[in-house]
Order: sequence, then structure tokens, then C-alpha cells
Amino acid sequence: MWNLREYRRHPQRLSDHLPWVALVAPGVMLNKDGSLSTTVLFRGPDVDSATPEELMAHRARLNNAFRRLGSGWCLHIENMRRRAMDPVDRPMSNPIAQRIEDERQAALRSTPAFESTQYITFTWLPPADSVRRATDLLMSDPERTHDRGTSFYHEQLDHFRHQVDQIVNMLTAFLPDVRQLTDNPMLSYG
Repeated sequence: MWNLREYRRHPQRLSDHLPWVALVAPGVMLNKDGSLSTTVLFRGPDVDSATPEELMAHRARLNNAFRRLGSGWCLHIENMRRRAMDPVDRPMSNPIAQRIEDERQAALRSTPAFESTQYITFTWLPPADSVRRATDLLMSDPERTHDRGTSFYHEQLDHFRHQVDQIVNMLTAFLPDVRQLTDNPMLSYG
């Protein structure tokens, strides 16, 4: 595991309250407990206009994607609802189209519109080093490097990224907008 003893046990600053240690890969955060985190933005279907059958189908697909994760995973799902930007007046050459657009804009101004964006933060705590050492005693692999600490770290990071990529690929099949956040948006979303 990582040596995280340099962090205070009794919080004195904001950084002491945050679980983050460092960015270890694009969009991947190492936390003080040795876990890895990343955040994925997605936009789901409009639940007001979707039929119950469509919502059940989306739930089943989400369940199918998330059940592949296994143990050691934690998902934090957040829904952010923001007021939509006011519509922009665009003059049209066709008077009928202009009339329809004017009525649409008036309706949008009279009732506030909102946009929803959902975020999933994937957090995974790799198995403890003691489990790894016990496994190495029982099984040997000649392809492993001699530097087991670095090798173990890279294996765990690769496993984490691969699992998240698989889930993102599955979500893109049925959700309109799915993307993993990069460093700055991940640290400041909201």
C-alpha cells in the first residue's frame, strides 16, 4: 500500500478534511486511504416524458453495467439541477416560423426551465498488500517484474481504469451524453 503517514490525524486545514492525495493519472485521484477515484458525467433520459417501460429498461441496463464491478467498489451518484439559460431571440425570415418561435420563447420565459446533469464518482479500494503477498506465496508468475511494489501499483491502477472504461462504454450505448471528467473539472464539478 502507499505510505500516507505524512497526513495529519487531527485536521487543521481544509486539505486535512479532503480525502485526496494526488492525481495519479488523467482524471484519476489517489485518496488518503489508498483508494482510487474518478468521476463520470452523464445525462439520463427525461423521466417526465419516458414511459415506465423505458425507465425500467434504463434501470436494468444500469444494473447490468454496475454489477460487473465486484467487491471493493463504492459509487457516489449525484444529480445537479440547474436553471436553463434563457432562450436567445433569433429573427426568422418566415413570418409563420417567427410566430411559432415567439410563442415558444414566451412559454419558456413564463415557466423556468431546468437542466439536470448526473455525476457518478467511482471509488475503488484495491486489496491489501497482505492479500497480495499471500497470493504470491501460493502462485508464481514468471512475467512479473522484480519490483513488486511498483508492479502492484500499476496493476491496480490499470485494473481500475479498465473497469471504469468498461462501464463508461456500456453507458454510452444507451445514454445520450457520457464522459469521464478530466483533472480540473473532476476537482471542481458542481
